[in-house]
Amino acid sequence: MSELTTLTLDKALSEAGRWIVAANYEQAILRCNELVMCYPDAVRILQARAQAYEMSGDMPRAIEDYRRILDVLPCDSRAMVGLARCLVKAGQTSEASVLARQALVYAPNDADALKMAGGIDEGLIGRGRIAATRSRFLAGLTNKAIAEMRRMNLAEPDRTDVQVVLAEMLWRDGFKITTIELCQGILDEQPDCLNAHVILAALWSRIGNTEIAAFHQCMVERFDPEYRVARDWLAEASPYTARDIPAKPAPPIPVEAEAPHNDADGERDRSAWVDELIAAAGPVTPTAVPEQPQPAGGTEAARPPADESTEGNVETIPGLPPLEWTPLQTNDEDAAGIPAWLTALQAEKPKPPIPEGAVDDALDLPFEPGMETAPGERSADRSATVMKWSPDARDLPPDNARIMPAPAAQTPPATDDAPAGRQKARRAKGQKTKPSAVDTLALARSALQAGSFDEAAEYYTALINDDKNLEDVLADLDAAAHAYPQVRRFYALLGDVYTRKGEVNAALMAYHRALESDRKEEIGD
Repeated sequence: MSELTTLTLDKALSEAGRWIVAANYEQAILRCNELVMCYPDAVRILQARAQAYEMSGDMPRAIEDYRRILDVLPCDSRAMVGLARCLVKAGQTSEASVLARQALVYAPNDADALKMAGGIDEGLIGRGRIAATRSRFLAGLTNKAIAEMRRMNLAEPDRTDVQVVLAEMLWRDGFKITTIELCQGILDEQPDCLNAHVILAALWSRIGNTEIAAFHQCMVERFDPEYRVARDWLAEASPYTARDIPAKPAPPIPVEAEAPHNDADGERDRSAWVDELIAAAGPVTPTAVPEQPQPAGGTEAARPPADESTEGNVETIPGLPPLEWTPLQTNDEDAAGIPAWLTALQAEKPKPPIPEGAVDDALDLPFEPGMETAPGERSADRSATVMKWSPDARDLPPDNARIMPAPAAQTPPATDDAPAGRQKARRAKGQKTKPSAVDTLALARSALQAGSFDEAAEYYTALINDDKNLEDVLADLDAAAHAYPQVRRFYALLGDVYTRKGEVNAALMAYHRALESDRKEEIGD
């Protein structure tokens, strides 16, 4: 048994195939299991292992591998026949008969499928019909072949394999938007369909959307790392060329940790003094103060006198070193630079606190109690005044007293200090201004996260109309359309963005998705 490190994946699978022919099934299964550890979803490895399991008599595991193969390659007639054989041995003859008739559509002369099919006239798609239609397409009768495949798809809309063949024909004939929609529908039902991923990777690369193309490219490499399955399926039309890869990839080189840095002068490691600095900044445990002996008289011992050099009554905390400071020395030059208002403020003595219940007279204005000058009159004219109401008043106010209505709000006349233009600016100060593009984008994203799709769409529409932040808007709408496919307005806005950017095909596809959403809503209603 050769070591995997010295083989390519193709040679390792060829070696496993020779062991199957030689009835050395255990060795073939062991080799396939080793390869699966390196490439868990490679469909060629699954095909070899399923065959080895079937020949060894392990039907449950063979059935599991065959079903997985059909998840990746819905049109693999060999997997259909192999799964049908295993199901017959497991006693599930009815499902085996369906799979056999399905395989006869692609391989009309398969002997095993003919035995298990039963009545081959059953079913909407007759024996060899897809194989003949695909041959006519490759011969140049593209329109008739596509029309025939459309009829078969309408006859049995739940068959993914029919949809895969139709998508291949549409892609080869240049129908980009229809092909993308059909492949996306296939992936909604079978997310691991290699055929759909190959077509979408090629289409999105040609359209120019590198991010989506890279995603489908990763899926292709996951199921077909050598590109040999895609090459066998599409022949010269395949966007990939078969390649050789190692059967056991080399492990990634571990990143070495950076060695501790030591200075040339012999200084300590940087982490050491950092740890000491953190420890020094932590809380300090106070040391216990020894109790002073009590005097004979029972009174407390007098505290030692405070240091005369310190100001204030400051107590030291045990366990912490005392703070040392030096008063700032000032000279005449510094004193000359101090502002006069600061000097006066320092010289001013603070006012004594106001007793509770007293009134501060510092802000009292001259006021004549009981009398208020009516608006529009001079203070010397006392003929018409307003009397203050008092609950103790018993008599009516004099005849010359009158109540003045509140004056209407008037705009003060323009003066030299405040011209008319500035007054208009003050009046317009309270009006709302249009938010910037950055603020509008932030509002749109907040509305999108909150689930307010209509509000978010309004903000994105404003940005699109102003040609602002189109790349950010495109990324947001693309993610929103994938996250909320039921919101047709996102597709319509995507079409608007692509139109602004000049990408006509992408815009048409987005508008088409919006129309499809409308039709689905009408059908649902």
